[in-house]
Amino acid sequence: MQHNSSPESRYRFIFESANVGLWEEDYSQVKRALDELQRQGVRDLRAHLLAHPEQVRELMGLVRILDVNEETLKMHGARSKDELLGSLARIAVPEAGPVFLEALVAIAEGHNHFEAEVPGKTLQGERIDTIIRLTVPRDTEGFRNLIVSTVDISARKAMERALRQSEERYRAIFEGAKVSLWEEDVSGLKAALNGLTAQGVGAIRPYLDAHPEFVASCLERIRILGVNRETLRLYEAESESELLGSLSGVFTPESVEGFKGLLVAVAEGRSFIEEEIKARTLRGRPIDTLLSAAMPDTEEGFKHLIVSIVDLTEHRRLEREMQKAQKLESLGVLAGGIAHDFNNILTAILGNVSLLAAAGLAAPEAGRMLEDLRKAVLRAQGLTQQLLTFSRGGEPVRRRLRLKGLVADTVAFALSGSNVVARFEIPEGLWAVDADEGQLAQVFHNLTVNAKQAMPGGGSLTVRAANHRDRDGRRFLKIALQDHGVGIPERHLIASSTPTSPPNRKAAAWGSPWCTRWCSVTGALSRWSPRRAKAASSACSCRSARLGRSRSRKTPRSPPCPRARGASSSWTTRR
Repeated sequence: MQHNSSPESRYRFIFESANVGLWEEDYSQVKRALDELQRQGVRDLRAHLLAHPEQVRELMGLVRILDVNEETLKMHGARSKDELLGSLARIAVPEAGPVFLEALVAIAEGHNHFEAEVPGKTLQGERIDTIIRLTVPRDTEGFRNLIVSTVDISARKAMERALRQSEERYRAIFEGAKVSLWEEDVSGLKAALNGLTAQGVGAIRPYLDAHPEFVASCLERIRILGVNRETLRLYEAESESELLGSLSGVFTPESVEGFKGLLVAVAEGRSFIEEEIKARTLRGRPIDTLLSAAMPDTEEGFKHLIVSIVDLTEHRRLEREMQKAQKLESLGVLAGGIAHDFNNILTAILGNVSLLAAAGLAAPEAGRMLEDLRKAVLRAQGLTQQLLTFSRGGEPVRRRLRLKGLVADTVAFALSGSNVVARFEIPEGLWAVDADEGQLAQVFHNLTVNAKQAMPGGGSLTVRAANHRDRDGRRFLKIALQDHGVGIPERHLIASSTPTSPPNRKAAAWGSPWCTRWCSVTGALSRWSPRRAKAASSACSCRSARLGRSRSRKTPRSPPCPRARGASSSWTTRR
């Protein structure tokens, strides 16, 4: 059998067997319409068509499809050529309009070629993406049989869309994460460590300790490519640009040891690294952090390493507080043991004093001395009771008390042997309270001693007590101590309310700190207002509301800072 070798048959064979889509289209009416627009004075065809999009649709309707090849049928899901011949309307989509506009501009401006990506659809309505190419004819007759080729790039475009969606998901996860995330290029650092291995350096850590300049150069080799919003918050940055580039802004000399650990992990080829790093924010605030990262399998992966950082600052602070609490607990156990032993000794002394007084073997004046000795021993036992209270965590031992005798005895004992005179204004019928006698006595004792020390030349201390009701009808006791001494210097005003620091470190007793301590232990509210040193007198007052047996215990509230003005302090024990 002989094949027809005419030019027409050869053209037909090439057209039908091509592995790209080929279209034979008649653009002659389109060409005439474009020429007419030019005769009408349209100079900027693109601007004109953008202003009249309906003309683009009209021009697209003038294109006639004369023939298509087999590849085009497959591409658009057609069973025969008749399904595609005629108009472009069956396969065109609205998104193709801007591409067709650019093709019209290329024809009108006399370009040699036109190529563009254009979306379309199959006859079944499925989206396809193609690249169209055409050669613009030199004469008008050539527009009657314009050949347009199309290449199906749907698979490639689908991959691009999937990649773009994946990047968007990654970016959303990256930005929305509640831990600090950094995208870093550490390829330079990896290359430097590989260089050490090539030089035969086996022990990396000793080398790093001996060559701090190498460690510094490794830090400079790290480039910050991106950070998330949590990183901006943690490092107190206003914008991402403040953290991009070098790590020098957040590293401190204390960061070096942790950074060495990271370098060792990378050099040893570990699959996962984790190291605690001491860093700082851009505002200079020190922070404790935990840095972790999964190491990539390829060298290329080191160009986009994701590093996560967790803020350990609060965790470390709580650990330190727990260590303090454990030390205090151990101290409490020790204090309890000492108190028990000391209490045993005091019991023996008190027993012998009591026997001596009962036997009447001493002179009358010695009897008063024995009574004073007995009271002193009782007060010492009160101190041991406070140690025992501390050893149990500060929980007071409450019982029903009449404060008139307690206040009078405590103040008189503290002023014994001094040139300060006590004046008591305590009426009969003072309400009873539930309180720890030893702790309450210590408060009055220390306030009295401070008042005595404030009056080295002598003076008077006025002690007042009264029943009181507030607006809600709750009952209180109000006890006030007022002296006429020199007062507290201004530099000691803040320290005066601190339970662990007396205003006058040389003083033999603590006044306002013990008030605060007693209030915090017994569940009272404290409001301490020491006067300035130039005032004429100082005073403190106590309001106690625990007038019956407490049915429940409530958590004590910490006292506020002292005020520099005023001359009174009040404690309110809540029911």
